[in-house]
Amino acid sequence: MITFNYLENKRMLLISSDHSITNNSKIIESSSHPVQFKDSIALISPYEWECQGEVYLIKTNEGFELLKLPIPLMDDESIKAIAWVDEFNLLLIIGSLWGTVNIGGDLYSFNIKNNERKLLKTFPLDIQVTDISIEDRNITLKGIKYTDKEFNHSMVFIDNVII
Repeated sequence: MITFNYLENKRMLLISSDHSITNNSKIIESSSHPVQFKDSIALISPYEWECQGEVYLIKTNEGFELLKLPIPLMDDESIKAIAWVDEFNLLLIIGSLWGTVNIGGDLYSFNIKNNERKLLKTFPLDIQVTDISIEDRNITLKGIKYTDKEFNHSMVFIDNVII
């Protein structure tokens, strides 16, 4: 059996296995909170300020080999948030790697079977998406909308997208 323990305050995922072949443990530092769909777990690592986050996949029924997904990113882009749509598709928020306003970006889907990245929705610079949730193909995006040009003041932002 494989067990996962995410330490929120350290942004660290501890993975343990008691399989006779893979009886060991692994630590993934600087990771996002993992998201699970059936026997697949996805996470962003590194999940730090001004570090280019990439998505890793763990198939829990196949030990705990960490597989980096080949999601194409520009040099100034990073993956900010992820959520599962189904067993083959992830939702991604891809945004700017640099700057003091470092979260948010545009909404993409990524098919892990054929490695296809598709843009679903773009957002203006004054909107920073920080959270994705999905229920019955209805995506809820939460974040902030800046109300001034200096990006100091903001209000809550919520948007719904149906896929």
